[in-house]
Amino acid sequence: MWRELELTARGEHFHAAMESQARHFATTMADVSYAPGLPRRTIALHRLVVVPRALVAGRMRSALQRRLCNETAALDPHVREFFLEQLIADLDAAVAAHRPSTSRPVLTDTAWACVGHHADYRWVDPIFAGPGWDGHLLMFEFPAQGLSRQARKDLDRAAHDIQASLANISPLQREAIIQIAVDGLRRMIA
Repeated sequence: MWRELELTARGEHFHAAMESQARHFATTMADVSYAPGLPRRTIALHRLVVVPRALVAGRMRSALQRRLCNETAALDPHVREFFLEQLIADLDAAVAAHRPSTSRPVLTDTAWACVGHHADYRWVDPIFAGPGWDGHLLMFEFPAQGLSRQARKDLDRAAHDIQASLANISPLQREAIIQIAVDGLRRMIA
């Protein structure tokens, strides 16, 4: 398995494809922020959205299958699946390692920024999401001119309030929120 991965990784096209995946992951985080039904607040006309990590992982899985099809064609299907899943986990871990907050946002190429990475909230059953995909991101529609001190305080307060409000969502409601978001994302693609 390692030999197959090493041979594939030495390819010129594969290397270029890997470099583009970090940008694509950030774009996916922003794209999922538009899904309907997700908990959100508005701060100074900009949205703060709770984005379940399982949604981002699911969207990345399907995108990577398409985007890296040619580069990973030589790999055994099981090795390819392992590799792609590890790539998604590593990209998510890179966001978590940055410890995003309102004062240290992880900016995307779009107008969105991750201002929180929380791994301890169960949105869906791990059987469906895969192990390690509990939790969510706090995505904020970041103003081009940055945040004033007051806007940052308002964002901090809203982030705290939206986090606290999640405790009031029942498991059945969480499932419904995810289903609405998934259905909305499907319609966005079509």
